[in-house]
Amino acid sequence: MIDFYILLKLINFLSDGSIFFPKMLGINSNKIYIYINIIKSWGINIHKLSNNTYKINYPLDLLDKRKILSNILKGKIYIFSVLDSTNQFLIKKINKLKSGDVCITEHQIKGRGKNGKKWISTFGGNICFSMYWFLKNGFNSLYGLSIIIAFVIAKVLYNIGLSEIFIKWPNDLYFKNKKIAGILIESIGKINNSVQVIIGIGININMPYTNKLNIKKIINLKDTGIIFDRNLLLINLINTLKKSLKKFESNKLLLSFPKYNLINNFIKKSHFFKKKNKDNFFLYKNIY
Repeated sequence: MIDFYILLKLINFLSDGSIFFPKMLGINSNKIYIYINIIKSWGINIHKLSNNTYKINYPLDLLDKRKILSNILKGKIYIFSVLDSTNQFLIKKINKLKSGDVCITEHQIKGRGKNGKKWISTFGGNICFSMYWFLKNGFNSLYGLSIIIAFVIAKVLYNIGLSEIFIKWPNDLYFKNKKIAGILIESIGKINNSVQVIIGIGININMPYTNKLNIKKIINLKDTGIIFDRNLLLINLINTLKKSLKKFESNKLLLSFPKYNLINNFIKKSHFFKKKNKDNFFLYKNIY
């Protein structure tokens, strides 16, 4: 029987790149293989060295629960090491949620993207979280919602040094023609003229490239040369998203015809974010 506590403790030992000895956790040589195989199945590249010792290829910047809980704006925060899906977790609790409640995990086993496509993630290699929101303006605001979320992610990444981010309508963000982040919005149920939504966000942080196809199609934030703290980036994303969604609802942003048409034109032209071009900051300037 697998002891989940020992499994996570093993990952903590390995996370800073140190060499791990099974005796450190009192695990016998037969059982260690079971734990190692589970860790590998979660996408962590771990190698056996001499004298039955183990080491991972790169350090892991694991979630700091205390830091997250003490810095995120008010609301429920669920934090897990491993979960089937953050979106699905919130869907199951939807009757007990309030706008801004969040579910965060180190690793999703059954994460999904648009049209049911599998969202590939690895333990500690991504930012994976979902947020619940009660949209008072109903289904008409769903179109504008995806734009707001994409711009929030782009703005936060821009502020840590990512200078050019391309939004592939409606749910992907690219850097240098490679996918760096994805969005999944699920509308769950209508209450009078309002609608409940679950917003899932995934960002590639330090995900190992498993084959040539991945290298051609995705990019990690670590590979851009930008120095950042995964926990602080997560906190900033969640807090900025909460503030922006409140402003989105109170100002009814994008619902007036002139703005709606301008944004529609913006999407068709597929602009990059460039500080010198003020037109590319139409939404950016309105939601902050």
